[in-house]
Amino acid sequence: MEGAMITIGCIMALAAEQDSGEIVSSVDGDAVLTFCFLAESEDQKLIVTTEARDLTNIGFLPIGIAQIDTHDTNEFVLRSLKGLSSSLNFALHHKASDLVRNALGGLAAHQN
Repeated sequence: MEGAMITIGCIMALAAEQDSGEIVSSVDGDAVLTFCFLAESEDQKLIVTTEARDLTNIGFLPIGIAQIDTHDTNEFVLRSLKGLSSSLNFALHHKASDLVRNALGGLAAHQN
């Protein structure tokens, strides 16, 4: 990856923040994850969408950021947020890629 990285969205999980600051899954078993698109301002600040706000209102918290290489839009990187429990960190790194690929595939399908 040689181009500039821009944020395209975030991975959110049905989760809660513990008093210790650790973010843990709110459900037993597999973590419930979703992806939502976000925008990034010119000064690289995230612009939260209505979708992300709505997800937060029903108990989802951001656990990772998806970024794409401007020179190779087929490549993306997932960056985890600090304070994740081991189970959420596992879910982010083993399940979230499919969510991002599906979202990007949906965009490509609507461009045709």
